[in-house]
Amino acid sequence: EENATASDLRELHHMVTVVKRDREVGLEYMKIFEQEQRIRDRARAEGRAEDILEILSDKGEVSDDLREKIMIQRDMECLSKWLKAAVRSETVEEF
Repeated sequence: EENATASDLRELHHMVTVVKRDREVGLEYMKIFEQEQRIRDRARAEGRAEDILEILSDKGEVSDDLREKIMIQRDMECLSKWLKAAVRSETVEEF
C-alpha cells in the first residue's frame, strides 16, 4: 500500500484488495489450484509409468495387459516400487 504512490497504482491496489477479500474468488482460486495439482500429479504418474515401460521394453516384449496395468496406475509409491523392480529385473517375466 505504501508503495502505491501514483493514483493509478492506488486504484489497482484497491481493486486487488477488494478481490482478495471476496470469498467466492478465494474458493474459485482453491478449486483451480486443486485441479492444477491433480493435473501435475497425473502427469508425474504418467511419466513414471512411461519410464517403467521404457526400461521393461529393453528387457523383452511388454504385453498389452501389463502396459495397461502400468499406465493406469496413479499411486506414486506403487510406481516407485515398480520402477525399482524394473531396473533390478533381468526380463519382463521376472518383473
